Amino acid sequence: SSGILEKQSNNIQGTQLKYTPASDAISPNKDHRKYYLYHYTSLDTKEPVRIPLRDVDHFIVGRDASVCDIVPKHSSVSKQHAAIQFRKVGSAIRPYVIDLESINGTYLNENEKELPVARFVELINGDVLRFGDYEGEFVVV
Repeated sequence: SSGILEKQSNNIQGTQLKYTPASDAISPNKDHRKYYLYHYTSLDTKEPVRIPLRDVDHFIVGRDASVCDIVPKHSSVSKQHAAIQFRKVGSAIRPYVIDLESINGTYLNENEKELPVARFVELINGDVLRFGDYEGEFVVV
C-alpha cells in the first residue's frame, strides 16, 4: 500500500494517529493471561481504577479522549503520549511501552528514569508507569 493510503487508514475521525502497531502485535487474549493497569491517583484515597488490557493488541495513552484508550487528565500529558503494545516474542506474548515523542516524557518505576523516545521497553508485573508530571501512577499486573 502507498504511504498516503496508510496515513489515511491510521486516523480516527480525522485525527492523525502518532502510533502504528508493531508488526509482531498480538492481542493478549491469545495466551489467556489477564493483564491490567491499576490507576492510582494521588488526589483521593479511593481504590485504584482497574483497567483491563485485553481484546486489542495496543492501547494509546494521552489527553485526547477521541483517539486514546487511557486518558490521564493532566496538562503535562501529551494528546497522544505513549502506547502499551502487546508483542509476540517466541511463543510468549509480552507487554511493552513506547513513548510517542511526548513533550514531558514517560517514566518507569521509582528511579524516575525517563524512557527513550520511540523505543519499546518491556513491562513486567509490578512495573509503575507515569506520564509527564501527572501524579497518578499506573501499575502493570
